[in-house]
Amino acid sequence: MLTNTGSIVATSLDVIDSSATPVDEVEGTIYPSTCNGGSNFGMILSDSSITTSGSPLASSSFGTGICLTVSPAATPAIDFGFLTGQPGLPATNGGFSTVTDLRAGQTIRAKITGAVSGANGINATATAVLLRFSRLSGTVGTLSGPAFIINGLPAYITAFTVPPSVQTFTNATVFEGATNAGALISGGTVSIAALFYNPVGGPNQPLQAAKVRQP
Repeated sequence: MLTNTGSIVATSLDVIDSSATPVDEVEGTIYPSTCNGGSNFGMILSDSSITTSGSPLASSSFGTGICLTVSPAATPAIDFGFLTGQPGLPATNGGFSTVTDLRAGQTIRAKITGAVSGANGINATATAVLLRFSRLSGTVGTLSGPAFIINGLPAYITAFTVPPSVQTFTNATVFEGATNAGALISGGTVSIAALFYNPVGGPNQPLQAAKVRQP
C-alpha cells in the first residue's frame, strides 16, 4: 500500500518458490504472438529472478518481450494466494491443467532454461508454469450475488465468446470503492486482480477475484 507520505507498506508476504536450488524464473502477461512460429507464447516481463551467469534476462527490465517455448512436460500449477480454501474455487486445476490452457491476458510465472537473445526478443524454454493473479480492467455488467459480469476487457483477450463472469468471495475478496459485488455500480469502471482460467473446461466463473476496485 502506498501511503500519503510516499512510503510503501507491505500487507502480505507471497512465497512463490520454496525450492532449495534456485532456478531462473520470469513472470509476466501472456499476449498473442507467433514469435518464432510454432506453439510459442509471447510474454511481457513484469518480474524475474535470474541466477544463471550471462543470461540476457539478468539485465532485462519491465516490459521486455520474451518468446516462451513451453515444454510439453511442463508442470502447471495455480497460486491461489489468500483465496486458498475458499468455497467455489476449482477443486482441481480444471481450466489450468495443461499448457493448452494458456491464454492471452493471463499472468504466469515460469521456470525457464536456455534464455538467449533472438530476433524477436529473448527466447527461453519454460519447464513449469504457475498461474498468478491477472490485473484486468473493464466495466461492470450484470450483477448476480457474489458474481458480476465484466465488459470491455482489452481486445487482445480473445478467450471469451461472451463477457465473462467474475466470482468474488465473502470475507476473502478485497473491495475498494464498494463493500461487496452487489454494491458495484452497473456500467461503472472496475479493475480486478483475479485468477484467469481457460473458460473451456474451467469454472463457470473463469475470473476468480482476489481484489475488486471501483473508483
